[in-house]
Amino acid sequence: MLKSTDSEGSIRSSVLIGVFVLLLVGSTVFGVWAFMSRSDYKNNSDKKSATAVAAAKEEQKAIDEAAFLEKEKQPNETFNGPSEFGSLKIVYPKTWELYVDVKTAGSGTSVDGYAHPGYVPGVQSDTAFALRFQVISSDYVSLLKQYESLTKNGGVTVSPFRAELVNTVLGSRVDGQITTKRTGSVVFLPLRDKTLKIWTESNTYTADFDAVLKNLSFSP
Repeated sequence: MLKSTDSEGSIRSSVLIGVFVLLLVGSTVFGVWAFMSRSDYKNNSDKKSATAVAAAKEEQKAIDEAAFLEKEKQPNETFNGPSEFGSLKIVYPKTWELYVDVKTAGSGTSVDGYAHPGYVPGVQSDTAFALRFQVISSDYVSLLKQYESLTKNGGVTVSPFRAELVNTVLGSRVDGQITTKRTGSVVFLPLRDKTLKIWTESNTYTADFDAVLKNLSFSP
């Protein structure tokens, strides 16, 4: 016959063994879970790091390419127009090609210029030219009035403009929907008995257009 103390000792031992087994199983499960979580985190972290590195490389590549293209534009080329039409001087990037039609007699458009990166597409093409300029035998006010309705409906904004190198002449700059197909910027300047019109047909070239305007000169 077992004594009560022996019975109690056996129960305690069984309980301790059970607790130990539960702790062992629990620690094993936790260890497996922690290992899997760590592996998953490491894999995801590596993927995220690789993605971030790739994105950073692409961003730097784009920055380098843009810087290279800007550097390639220098030194600039210069168009010098006839003296009878105001000795117009247009400075443009050397990576652009230029085509200019000058008519020394008659009325209408005396100087008609096209400039575009790489080459000049057909003048009758549907290309949004980087730069256009004209000396027109039309009144400055009447040309500007063409944008009156667009100004009222918010299609364009019109602001005063003076060329830095010819600041005695007050003109206007139009930004927005300059034609039914084109969004860009147009500058009108009185030029003797004619009007100088210079514009870009795409917002892609706004920075280049502003640089052209900065160096624009003519004889009023």
